[in-house]
Amino acid sequence: MKFIGFFICFFIININLLFAKKIVSENPKLIVLVVIDQMRPDYIYQFWDDFGENGFKKIITEGMVFRNARYNYAFTQAGPGCATIVTGTYPSIHGIIADSWYDRTKEETLFCVSDNESKAIDGTYESGQYSPKWLLSSTISDEMRFFTNGKSKSFGIALDPMPAILLSGHNANVAYWFDMKSGKWLTGSYYLNNLPEWVIDFNNKKIPEIYISRTWEYQNINEKELNSDTNTIGKIVKKIKSFRYNLSEHYNRDKNFEFLKSTPYGNILTSDFFTNTVINEELGKDEFTDFISIYYSATGIIGRKYGPYSPEFRDAIIKLDVEIARLLNFLDENIGLENTLFIVTSDRGGSYSPEFLGQYKINGDYFNNYQALALLRSYLNVVYGKGSWVQYFQFNQLYLNHNLIENSKVLLSDFQNVVASFLLNFSGISNVITSSSLNFSNNNNFNNFFYNSYYPKRSGDIFICLDPGWVEKSDDKIFSNSFYPNDIQVPLMWYGWKIKRKTISRPIDMIDVAPSISVFLNLPFTNACFGHPIPEIVE
Repeated sequence: MKFIGFFICFFIININLLFAKKIVSENPKLIVLVVIDQMRPDYIYQFWDDFGENGFKKIITEGMVFRNARYNYAFTQAGPGCATIVTGTYPSIHGIIADSWYDRTKEETLFCVSDNESKAIDGTYESGQYSPKWLLSSTISDEMRFFTNGKSKSFGIALDPMPAILLSGHNANVAYWFDMKSGKWLTGSYYLNNLPEWVIDFNNKKIPEIYISRTWEYQNINEKELNSDTNTIGKIVKKIKSFRYNLSEHYNRDKNFEFLKSTPYGNILTSDFFTNTVINEELGKDEFTDFISIYYSATGIIGRKYGPYSPEFRDAIIKLDVEIARLLNFLDENIGLENTLFIVTSDRGGSYSPEFLGQYKINGDYFNNYQALALLRSYLNVVYGKGSWVQYFQFNQLYLNHNLIENSKVLLSDFQNVVASFLLNFSGISNVITSSSLNFSNNNNFNNFFYNSYYPKRSGDIFICLDPGWVEKSDDKIFSNSFYPNDIQVPLMWYGWKIKRKTISRPIDMIDVAPSISVFLNLPFTNACFGHPIPEIVE
């Protein structure tokens, strides 16, 4: 009888513990925002059979999936994408119109998170000169911090400073990024005066040196598949049977950790630091909802470097799935997935290369902006006289010399129209938009994309729209920076706390992510929010 009584008590205690673990908190204890660099939604389904059961498959089969999420602006780059997710508004409002833009007052290119007043906290000097000073809107984590009088915590984790900073907001406890020269995780003086002891301890373990001593080899690509005449992968990689990269060779040659970013070990290192941040900062351990973002950049870099149908990219996506599963398992053990709101998306999509399209007899080519700029300058010198009429031209935006035009007694709008008419003669350019037309007109869907990217104090004078399949000439094999579907469509998946299992196919604007979180937490919307709560999420 004593044994039976002991067994019953043991059974009741364990049942209570089981149910206690699964009780959903009134608010999520932790919001985890996972942003994957330049990830198209079709990649997940393309490599579905290679995935395990506890990563992407788990989220898609058990969570809420939006199959038609998109950015509704013209210039799809990493900076604008990250800022749009967390502010709930367009680049025309939050001000991050591109990764970099031309500063007319200083006559130089300005990186969207540059800040010379912020100094590196450990690491090399220049690696800390970043902050969110150019982001004009509050973010969802800023509003969380306001609402709880600073008791909610906010962190951003990424190999590069831009996504770490923009995704975590103005008032983050800290945004951390990786110094490619020293091999240390660090931040800037905008956030801290000294690194926490746990970060110092993490850096002292020299984990990057462990990864840089390894080799990167493909997995799950067999010879039969690579030699198949009917399989798309087999065609594109042209029967390449294997790859093998010795990371230490690159490290010894370059004397830095830059090559680590373009291997799956870059994502693994990011996960390492993420889990240490959650544990050491005690995130999700009290009644105030905490926020942490993690940006996986390695997969995007690999795609741009080797192409979306390369063995390298396939292996990187498979290993990314392992990292997603790793995060989910870690969060379940430490906080409980029922107490965690887990969101996965991307900062932009990506277009096919013209070479790829050419294999299928689809229109596409490269637009050489340097050649176009040289011809344009020659033309303007003939029409208006010799002068530096164009100050900057990159990423489909052209900046004119306003002072010179004004001194020449020419109307800026007239000058812009002359430039636009000339550029329309180039092959690959389907349309040219002037800033003057955007200042006074916003009455069609085509202009809306450019209007949503346009912030007068930072944007150019002329915006170029290339034909489908045309991209600005570069060394990349995956491109973005247009409003065509491949560039603007991204995955959007919600999982965990109070998320119902559902798949939605209707269009979702990415500015709707932040207000949906606000409604979940009964927070004020971000101060420039133009998005709307997603009904399926908040109902």
